[in-house]
Amino acid sequence: MAKIFKSRLLLGLTALAGIAILTLSGCANPAEKEAKFLESGKRMLARQDYQRAVIQFRNAVQAMPRDPEAFYQLALAYLGHGSYVEAVQALRQASSLDPKHVPTQLKLAELMTSSHNREVLEEAQKHVEGVLSDIPDNPEALTTLALTKLRLGQPAGAEDELVRSLAVAPTSLRSSLLLAKLKLSQKDAAGAEQVMLEAAQKSPQSVNTLIAMGEFYLALRRYPQAETQLQKALQLDSKSGLALIDLGALQMASGRKDLAEQTYRRVSSLPGGGYRTSHVLFLLHEGQADAAIAELKGLMDKNPRDREIRSLLVGVYMSRNEIPKANQVLSRVLEDNPKDIDALMGRARVELMAGQYAEAQKDLLPVLGLQPGLVSAHHMLAKVYQAQGAEGLYRQELEEALRRDPQYLGARLELASALLNEKAPQAALDLINQTPNAQQNNALVMVQRNAALMGLDRRDEAARGVEAGLKIARSPELLMQDAVLKLQRRDFASARKSAEEALSLAPDNVRALDVLMGVYRAQGQAAEALKRAQEYAGQHPMSSAVQQYVAMVLASSGKPSDARAALAVAKAANPNSIGSDLDIARMDLAENKTNEARGILSALLARDSENSAAGMLMAEVEIKSGNPAGAIDQYRRILKKTPRSSAALNNLAYLLADRNEQLDEALKDAQQAKELSPDDGGIDDTIGWVHYRKGLYPTAVRYFEASAAKRPTATGKYHLAMAYLKMGDRRRGTETLNQALKLDPTLPEAAIAKRALADLAKGQTAK
Repeated sequence: MAKIFKSRLLLGLTALAGIAILTLSGCANPAEKEAKFLESGKRMLARQDYQRAVIQFRNAVQAMPRDPEAFYQLALAYLGHGSYVEAVQALRQASSLDPKHVPTQLKLAELMTSSHNREVLEEAQKHVEGVLSDIPDNPEALTTLALTKLRLGQPAGAEDELVRSLAVAPTSLRSSLLLAKLKLSQKDAAGAEQVMLEAAQKSPQSVNTLIAMGEFYLALRRYPQAETQLQKALQLDSKSGLALIDLGALQMASGRKDLAEQTYRRVSSLPGGGYRTSHVLFLLHEGQADAAIAELKGLMDKNPRDREIRSLLVGVYMSRNEIPKANQVLSRVLEDNPKDIDALMGRARVELMAGQYAEAQKDLLPVLGLQPGLVSAHHMLAKVYQAQGAEGLYRQELEEALRRDPQYLGARLELASALLNEKAPQAALDLINQTPNAQQNNALVMVQRNAALMGLDRRDEAARGVEAGLKIARSPELLMQDAVLKLQRRDFASARKSAEEALSLAPDNVRALDVLMGVYRAQGQAAEALKRAQEYAGQHPMSSAVQQYVAMVLASSGKPSDARAALAVAKAANPNSIGSDLDIARMDLAENKTNEARGILSALLARDSENSAAGMLMAEVEIKSGNPAGAIDQYRRILKKTPRSSAALNNLAYLLADRNEQLDEALKDAQQAKELSPDDGGIDDTIGWVHYRKGLYPTAVRYFEASAAKRPTATGKYHLAMAYLKMGDRRRGTETLNQALKLDPTLPEAAIAKRALADLAKGQTAK
């Protein structure tokens, strides 16, 4: 409970930096400037005013960019308000400037001890041992070494280091706490209590020690003793925010919510503002969102520049799906300061969630203009491009994020996934193999490496990777890979077991359910697969994702009425989800019920005119209804809101070419789609079709051939045959036409291609 109220949202801080620069611009030289910024930052750090401390330390770094101490203090401020990635970056910079900077090496090692990766822990141990080789009795180093050994499974060695540390620094609370934790892990509660009592005896007037004693008893659920220690701490310091937070948590745990609320009100009113949202968090925990919003609004009126309050208010609105209100909060801030990076990023995030991709892009571009190295902004811009269907730009922004920070794991994993989706497993494997050593044994990295190896059909290596990964974490992704590999070996019983375990860990994971269905089908048990899917749907009636998946299985099995019933259950499980409506519209379209599909989609678009999925499906309805002009209008409407949608650009270009009108516009749209998604063979076919309509047959052949190499569809084959025939190449034209006829002889293009062949034959006969 205490941790809930200690947590703080991540905040952007750049917008306020100029204030401090102006304030201290009169310093005589960079060293004096840095000294003043450091002094100011440390005061703010002591008051737990982390966002302003970050500003001061960043100014210190700007004044003296070669001083490791400035970067170290900046890292501490980042850690204070939860910006861990930025903190590690600052520590790495400090370490590169001075590998002997003791506080930096110890803090890096301390952060590394949170890893589950043995190599990272061993690297942390090397950092600490390097410090101890120069300063053998450094108590902080000894304690950190003990923590490292504890994480490496060496409790005896850890205890030895802690005893050494306490011999050097008997009042070291950190050493006492770690030793008590070690004894608790060994089920020696009495020994742990003795350690804490000795710490209290050595520092009887230490507020922090009393708080630690209170938290110790709180963890053991010995509430009266915990409260005694916390009240003693408050007698020494009535304004101790941490003691009050712990007291509130204790009162909550012991069922005294009225007292807890009073305590949280008290801590919220403490000077300095470090705990001012504590009562709001209590209200949210108790489900009183309206009261929390009202209080946050009041806090914003008093503290209009406080990013924590703003972020929390926006977060509450987003959790209630009140997107316009969230946007309004951020827009009001940006009216006052258009360069507030945190507000721009926040509004872009809101717009991305709302499907307002063009608006999100407009907010992110100035962020990157102000701070080009902000990898989170590059990542978010990548998500915008992905949502717009601009796959090329999506990958480009992910690559830029990785170029600027190779440690940025989220971008690496997404880029590897994109490469796998594009059938480029070797490129994905190369990317994953470039992962920094400290991240190599991360379970998510191992999943992507296995996927790449499976894509390359290197099954034995993938199996070894899955086995190694499952020793670290039995994650659903690794279990699914295990099931697929065992299925390929026709070890059906083991494959089914792994798939079932994956489902038990992630009941909503329909990919795991799909793997399980694959096991049944591979054994020729289609009926059993369908029965299992329906049973699973019955066991999880409140999972909209499961209901939608089973509906699609039922539809593909020729059970449309059962599929529609499952979609109705999905809609009941999540009334706000439009996925079920879109699936019903797709079923209607597949069954040529265009009026029914149009009705559903019209209602969706009336509620949300910017819903591109509904718009794209409506265009299909128009095409199937024999109204290509309506489809063209629909695609143009989509492109007004999402101008980088390669799918809409390509489809619009194809329809224009198919109608043999506005061919220059069609070519321009298709070429733009090609820039956005350069590996899409369907776009090559569209560009070829535009050139065909223009009578530029050699160019058309080149694009049709490129398309056929990537995706040999019947339509593409017909187009290629027609282009060959128009060039007078009867042999290749006939061969390609026959290939197309074998794929699908019912397409309208079949008759057109046959006429082209007949026309060529007549022409050659006449000659």
